[in-house]
Amino acid sequence: MTRSKLLLTFYFLALLGLAAQPQSSSTVQARAELEQATIIIGDQVWLKIMISAPPGTSIEALDSESVLSETGIEVVKGNPVMTIAETPELLLEQRTLITSFDTGYVFIPTMRYPYKMADGSTDTAQTEPLLLTIRGVPISEDDELMPIKPIIKEPLNWLDFWPAYLGIAVILIAYLSYLLISRRGQTSRKAPPPPPKTAYDLALERLDGLAAKKLWQQGELKPYYSELSYILRTYLEGQFKIPALESTTRQIDRALHERKQLSDGQRSELAELLQLSDLVKFAKAQPAEDLHQQGLDRVREFVEATGHQDLLVPTTIQQPTISELANEEE
Repeated sequence: MTRSKLLLTFYFLALLGLAAQPQSSSTVQARAELEQATIIIGDQVWLKIMISAPPGTSIEALDSESVLSETGIEVVKGNPVMTIAETPELLLEQRTLITSFDTGYVFIPTMRYPYKMADGSTDTAQTEPLLLTIRGVPISEDDELMPIKPIIKEPLNWLDFWPAYLGIAVILIAYLSYLLISRRGQTSRKAPPPPPKTAYDLALERLDGLAAKKLWQQGELKPYYSELSYILRTYLEGQFKIPALESTTRQIDRALHERKQLSDGQRSELAELLQLSDLVKFAKAQPAEDLHQQGLDRVREFVEATGHQDLLVPTTIQQPTISELANEEE
């Protein structure tokens, strides 16, 4: 009873499609047909669309997959529109391979193809709807149930042994890391860091560097005396443990008088050199040209004369008063 109703509905819709076909369909015709009207579930069947039109007619292609997907039909392969003949009549064909995995009746809707005639008029040609019957796999009572087949094992390939490759890679990385760490440890033991340079060596290196810059020869007196004073103060702090970098010239002079190992001439020359440097730095004084090289030579002679003496007890310098700082700046 249900099948008869479906067939009646199909024929009724076909008649409606014929009635709705425009008048221009007499010149452009579209026809759809199935290779088979009945298939077994999962089988594939060709849906063929034939279009005939006068020469010079332009017909738009149809995306059959988007139309058929709404009906429960799956498109296996969709071919483009092919031209079969151009004269004396334009013949076009479009084939689509379809299938379905649901039993019952599947309604294939009308396919519409817009076209444009040679005279510029436009219209749409449409096919008649079709009905596709999908049946289940026939099973008779006499058919014997077959046992379940064993699993078919595929042959082994090199990708099947990736856990072994991973283990080997981990072992190699660990071994290489061990060798690298061991070599670094041996290198560090074989080549200990060099001892720090003494105040004597640093002072001579810096004096050579200052002489190579030739600052006073270029008129750069303030940078020259600033660096010369810094070299001397750094040497006094490193060799005699006098906080010379943080002390004024007067404070350094007092600390030098406490050093009995220094002669009066050495203390006097250092005090004069520090005072001269302060005048150039703060008062923009212009010493005589022969004093520039003489100051460098005095510092070098002092370093070479005292560089190999034993380190003395650190000296604590009393902080200067406000009046001393003012006099120092003057």
